[in-house]
Amino acid sequence: MAYGPKPSHNDYTVAWICALPVELAAAQALLDETHDQLPAGPTDANIYTLGCIYGHRIVLTCLPSGVCGTISAAVVATQLLSTFHSIQFALLVGIGGGIPTKNADVRLGDVVVARPTDNNGGVVQYDFGKATAAGFQRTGMLNNPPRSLLHAISKVEANHLSHDRQFVSFLSEFERRTTGQGALVFSRPVTEDHLYLADYHHAGIRSDGCTNCDKSRTASRPVRCDGLPVVHYGLIASGNQVIKDSHVRDKLGQELGAYCVEMEAAGLINHLPCLVIRGICDYADSHKHDAWHGYAAATAAAYAKELLSVMPVSQHHMAASIDTSQENYHTPFQLTDVPTISNFVGRDVYLRKLWEILRPNKVKARKGVVIHGMGGLGKTQLAAHFARMHKEDFTSIFWLHGKDETSLNASFADLVVRVRDMAATDSTHHHSMQGGPPLCAKRALKWLSKQNNAGWLLIYDDVEAPDIKSWLPTADHGSIIITTRSPQLAEGMIAHPLTPLPFEDALQLLTGEPGPRDSTYGRCQNDPSSEALAKRLHGLPLALALAGSYIHRTGMSCSKYLEYYQREWCSLQAAAQPLRGYSNGNLQTAWRVSYEGVKQNSPLAAQTFFILSLFHHEDIWYELLHSTMQSRIIPSALSEAFSNEIQFSKLMQILLDFSLVQQSSRNGSYCLHPVIQDWCENELPSVDSDLEELSRETFTILAVTVGSNAQFALDTNDWSLQQRLLYHANRLMPLIRGKPRESRNSEVLSALHAIGRLYWTHGRHERAEQMYQMALAGREMAFGPDHRVTLQTVHNMGLLYHDRGDLRSAELMFERALSGYKSTEIGDSQLEALDTLQSLANIYHAQGRLDEAERLCYKALTGYRSLSTASSPLVLDAMHNLANIYFSQYRLPEAEELYDEALRGKQRSLGEYHTSTLDTIHNIGVVYFEQGRGQEAEEMCERALSGKMTVFGKDHSSVFDTQFQLGTIYRSQGKLKAAEEMYQRVLSGREKVLGACHSSTLHTIHHIGNLYYMRGRLQEAEQMQERALNGFDRTFGHDHTYTLELAHTLAVLCCQRGKLDKAESLFQRVLSAKEQINGKRSGPVLAILNNLANVYREQGRLREAEETYKLVLAEWRKHSPTHSAALGALNNLGVVHQDRGQLKEAEKMFKECLDGYEKSLGPNHSLTLDAVSNLGDLYLDQHKAHRAKELYLRALASYEETMGPDHPKTRETANKVRLVSNHPNSAKRDFMARLWKGSRW
Repeated sequence: MAYGPKPSHNDYTVAWICALPVELAAAQALLDETHDQLPAGPTDANIYTLGCIYGHRIVLTCLPSGVCGTISAAVVATQLLSTFHSIQFALLVGIGGGIPTKNADVRLGDVVVARPTDNNGGVVQYDFGKATAAGFQRTGMLNNPPRSLLHAISKVEANHLSHDRQFVSFLSEFERRTTGQGALVFSRPVTEDHLYLADYHHAGIRSDGCTNCDKSRTASRPVRCDGLPVVHYGLIASGNQVIKDSHVRDKLGQELGAYCVEMEAAGLINHLPCLVIRGICDYADSHKHDAWHGYAAATAAAYAKELLSVMPVSQHHMAASIDTSQENYHTPFQLTDVPTISNFVGRDVYLRKLWEILRPNKVKARKGVVIHGMGGLGKTQLAAHFARMHKEDFTSIFWLHGKDETSLNASFADLVVRVRDMAATDSTHHHSMQGGPPLCAKRALKWLSKQNNAGWLLIYDDVEAPDIKSWLPTADHGSIIITTRSPQLAEGMIAHPLTPLPFEDALQLLTGEPGPRDSTYGRCQNDPSSEALAKRLHGLPLALALAGSYIHRTGMSCSKYLEYYQREWCSLQAAAQPLRGYSNGNLQTAWRVSYEGVKQNSPLAAQTFFILSLFHHEDIWYELLHSTMQSRIIPSALSEAFSNEIQFSKLMQILLDFSLVQQSSRNGSYCLHPVIQDWCENELPSVDSDLEELSRETFTILAVTVGSNAQFALDTNDWSLQQRLLYHANRLMPLIRGKPRESRNSEVLSALHAIGRLYWTHGRHERAEQMYQMALAGREMAFGPDHRVTLQTVHNMGLLYHDRGDLRSAELMFERALSGYKSTEIGDSQLEALDTLQSLANIYHAQGRLDEAERLCYKALTGYRSLSTASSPLVLDAMHNLANIYFSQYRLPEAEELYDEALRGKQRSLGEYHTSTLDTIHNIGVVYFEQGRGQEAEEMCERALSGKMTVFGKDHSSVFDTQFQLGTIYRSQGKLKAAEEMYQRVLSGREKVLGACHSSTLHTIHHIGNLYYMRGRLQEAEQMQERALNGFDRTFGHDHTYTLELAHTLAVLCCQRGKLDKAESLFQRVLSAKEQINGKRSGPVLAILNNLANVYREQGRLREAEETYKLVLAEWRKHSPTHSAALGALNNLGVVHQDRGQLKEAEKMFKECLDGYEKSLGPNHSLTLDAVSNLGDLYLDQHKAHRAKELYLRALASYEETMGPDHPKTRETANKVRLVSNHPNSAKRDFMARLWKGSRW
């Protein structure tokens, strides 16, 4: 219930009209205040609920019970206006039927808001028109909603896009404001939201709901994860009949583009300015029932409340009447000293909060707010705009300049002149005025403290005087605003720290009209670079207003202004003209006074501020700066202060007091505004000559500080600290050019090397290479090409090239490092040489030179063991790498044994959550996967993923690697949808973190293409493989290993799609390159020859296919008769014999193949089961249905156990069992093309 003077009819400006009692109940539950009833007019039969929402006086009413439709709505509106003459607009809020279309996924509980289109005003009366020979023709057009409401819709929609959805929080108010059964009415129903197909009608009686309806006859819709209502903006169809026909509903959606259908809006919208808001309670079909009425009414009402929250309260009829006893103290508001601007933007939340606190009649006590923040944030403009908004709500508003005592005295003298009774007194007592301004101030404060003079507002602007309290009225009434840069002045009042403008408001201030609209304004508003400029100025009103004014005045484009801002900051700011309403002048002078105040207070604080400005603006902490002492450049006094956190905190407090820095959201961290940072970089050295020496050493200070912290973070495996340091490392990038002197400084070179490691660790390869190259050039000049530290950088560059896929460059770097170690008599037994030997082994591994890789890796492992204990991380990592090679050689039991040994050692010495331990867990999962142990593989990879997420967070390349492997496991288990979701998650992450052209990103695209193939989406599969191949061609070159692998995969896919000529061409391309790289009889070449033979077989060139298979088989048997590739070639040779009708020869080969797989891989491996199925196919060709069925059943049982019942191979084999059971004597088979099923690609 509201207190104070009772409002009159003319104080109510908003009508809220409902059609049903449940809609009225929802609206009443959201009122901020309820008011007493007022008498209705003599012709008004309506019954009203009166109240207030966010300062708006609201009239609530409902249509007569049981009398709905457009005519009833029009009657209610007409009678309402006869009683409440000041209504400015109406909200028609309630429930309606949803019209789901392909353009709008409308669901139960969603909200539809009527918004105009080119041809309609937001609501269309679908049953109003005339009958013609061509059929029914709709006529007329209903009015648009008023512009004020359309502006409010834009604001709410923008808030929702930035995830500020107030109406969702308003829904929770129903639980607090209603109890018992009432709370249940407005809660989300437990009844499921089903959209039934248009041709399926309701089964049973309506009171039963849809319990008897067939749920399989529902439309398929994507899952909404959060379950929250969605707001749709578009047309609402209105008429005088209830729609319960899905075909009529769909026709309205198709012909009109309507999102909702209802019965009242058309009768109301032409009688008064109106906006229609509907919560969706059903789908206007035969399944219509009442279960969702309450929740739909609640969502519509909650949206209406949010809409009112962003609208300014009407000035003419604003609540908060002024007590007549205060009228004698009324003083007209004047703009003489108020620094107003014409294009004030945003700050709606601040303005509402100020009004809530300072409202004259809210409480009978003094109300005070201190708006504080750095210069240029718009503190003065906010206070001035608030004063202009509420000039009718306060008896007097006085603007006082609070910069110093002289300014305050002058302001109070002006106040005395403006006040009638004091001015009259002064005309007969001139000596009182001659007593000086202090006497005027005392008399003004006394007048403000009079008992009945409680409705005033005092604004003390730009206060710097610390003793401002002595200048405040002593009475416990009135309202006070203080604007200041110092947060200390907020003691005893409500602190209101001002923050930069949100992006949308910043963009509006930049592109908003500064004067008469002209072509210059239009160019700025439509310039796509305006968004980039607004982001660069980070919501600082002074910078935005200056930029907008300069662009408007000169006709310069936003892109050109941004270019000059970044390249010629001082010249651009010197050319800017000071703006009326901004006391700070331009950006060159905005913070000079504050800085001089800091320096006068503490020169060390001033130097600290300059050093802070070198780092990234968002996150600066003590431990970061503590290492600045290592640069040996900063003054000794400052170094001493940085060595003691208490002394450092005192310096930071001074900067906080002058609002040059702020406390960050991260505990113990500080930040400064980016535009202040620009001022420090471009203007501060010329303001303070004492900073000249420090400003010459910015590169050294920044490099050594970030580098020493990076070294610590890398050595301790502190992932969180590494991520924080990346932002500061980026500040170094513009400075790395033109620093020949620092490039010989050993401290700087070590720092650059560490920062290169930091970038490399986080996949920022281009920046890592820049740092390494600068460190390498400096170390070569300072120490020589074969010095130990030089070779460390050479080694790290090799690691970088390896990660980028540039294996040849990596190999050269490692060979150079090894050569350097030998020439300086640092033998292979030394750790640095062993590290390089291990890295070279990894290169050979990646190049497919597995025997050489194994030899070097074993040599490195032996060396590590001679220098370290068995539990040393070096030994354990070497074991891990040797296991990797065993894995690639398909020596899976040996790989598993070595991984297990490495894991046990790492768990003991490093712990479960060390990144090296997690990598080994991941690899064990991969071994399990290759062994056909799918469930164990999944468990190990999930264990690795959980640990990596804990250590790294969700956006790290190692996390993506394990997610990728899990996707591969899901794919093998037949969980193709889960696999696709996982792959897409990996692709999104890798594109974001590593870039679209990174090899890992392209590999993910390649595997998604493979998955599409498995799901039968062959065209999409080919498109993905083409995309991946083009990416590898551009990034790595035509003959790179990765490019050739992709070309090989695309060739296989072309075979599957029957594009045999293209497939043969791709295979020949890959074969030619692989023979040059790997040798004519290497494993990769044999794999390509096998697949080329498959193409020959499909083309009917059986003789060429047979010769090629025999060549492949003979070469693989030289390695091992049971090698999986040898067995695959044997299988394919058997298929050729089968195609020729040579079934005995084929049977012999299939049996040998099956025996080999069982011995090497086990009876339940997928390749073993494929061989079982192939032999069954052969028996079916031989009319041996019984033996074929036995083999099919064996394969089926194992497929079901290892891959699940829904895997494509399981389903295919089950189909074979059914066919052979139903037609045991038939030699004809309706299976997948045997030619491709049996081939080893």
